[in-house]
Amino acid sequence: MVIGEDRIVTCSSGTFSLGGDEPLTAYIYGPPGGELDRTVEGQSTVDGRAAVEVTLSEGEAAVVMAAE
Repeated sequence: MVIGEDRIVTCSSGTFSLGGDEPLTAYIYGPPGGELDRTVEGQSTVDGRAAVEVTLSEGEAAVVMAAE
């Protein structure tokens, strides 16, 4: 997992937050070519901050960012 100021990149399932109040979106990329497979809109909170719950299958990766 890589956590930056404005995004998280992960290959693990979990609930992720950037510590702010802006709604989050997770972009899920999958095999075989690493193309965008689906998006997940954040509906969760962690300690009162916006969060998104991500469930990944084997070979998938997610990029969590503020919703656009």
